[in-house]
Amino acid sequence: MSVLTPSTHHHPTSSVKTWTVDAFRQLPEGPPFYELEDGKLIEMAQPTILHQMLLAYLMRIIGNYLAEKPLGQLFLEVEVQLLDSIIYVPDFCYVANDNDGLFIGKRALEGSPDLVVEILSPSTRNRDRSKKFRVYEAQGIQHYWIVDPYDKLIWVYENSALGFLTKHIIEPGEAFSPAIFPGLSIDLTSVWGELNEEKKEIESNE
Repeated sequence: MSVLTPSTHHHPTSSVKTWTVDAFRQLPEGPPFYELEDGKLIEMAQPTILHQMLLAYLMRIIGNYLAEKPLGQLFLEVEVQLLDSIIYVPDFCYVANDNDGLFIGKRALEGSPDLVVEILSPSTRNRDRSKKFRVYEAQGIQHYWIVDPYDKLIWVYENSALGFLTKHIIEPGEAFSPAIFPGLSIDLTSVWGELNEEKKEIESNE
């Protein structure tokens, strides 16, 4: 992960002191891709094979569920504008049909999705667990999942008057029945096994 200020980025907006949403919108299409955080550009790292395998699995399982029960929409790696100074690109998010506080624009979601999911990587794990955690909490996102492909855990948080509460820590071998998707059960046993094999193959080729 790298952080860029306008003075270090060769772009027409480099004359401004801090990045604004308007300046951010003038960036050319990536790669590289960025997030906006408190006036700074943060370059997003290229996802790993393990990351993408896990992302594809979760999107497929939840997508199939929503095809049968159209309760809302999934969005893969889209910009989510939470504040005038913050635009994040979570791995995926979910917006329920009855979410009246969010506007779906041509380029970004403006407001708080019902669910945000971040899959940890070495370059993002600290921000996902600290800065992003606090922003998602403060902006009223009701459900936040942090998926750790290295320790094979899913941290499930739900927002409350006290902030995010840890509702579950899903361990290997444990079925995951998320409250936001009634009747859905996610069994990660097979995908954790596939990830193990893929990880071994990647390490053997390094």
